[in-house]
Amino acid sequence: MPRISDARRKAQREKIVHALLASVTEKGIADTSMADVIERSGLSAGAIYGYFASKDEILIAGARVVVQDRAADFAELAEREPVPPPSQAVSQIASALPNLTRNARAMMQIWGQAMTHDVLSTWTQRIVENILDAIAIYLRAWFAQADHADPDDAARRSAPAFLAFVQGYIVQTALRGEVDMDAYVEGIDTLVGGWD
Repeated sequence: MPRISDARRKAQREKIVHALLASVTEKGIADTSMADVIERSGLSAGAIYGYFASKDEILIAGARVVVQDRAADFAELAEREPVPPPSQAVSQIASALPNLTRNARAMMQIWGQAMTHDVLSTWTQRIVENILDAIAIYLRAWFAQADHADPDDAARRSAPAFLAFVQGYIVQTALRGEVDMDAYVEGIDTLVGGWD
């Protein structure tokens, strides 16, 4: 039997994951069955089980697609001259999420499932911690550029709020559909500026 190339194996895995995500977006995690994944992917059950042992395993792979570790994006923002302000960073990070309008609903389902699924919960927590660390690096550069008295402390304390702005955009996209990024960022500027 001929060996499948790594590129072909990767493409088949992605096809299966995207079939699951499409079904999750439409029907929810609980109502998505392996039969749905088989139908949407066009692959046989044997082929799918050759790549993944279970629906849960596909779900975790799907989580990796939609809840990607964006740490590199924040590192890149921290290295810019000048470091962009947080409102621009929110816009750039949220805009860089792959197929956000399509994936936001699946992302919400995955976050919800992580509350009761041990493996998914552990994986999601690890990603969130990595992202918070990366956000703090970016914010430290921003606060240092702004001559803040203690950029390290300010960055550490502000990172969860920054993440909440990005997550808020994702939640609103999931619930409302397409959200005007410019208006969202303007709202952040108005809100945060009003706290001074």
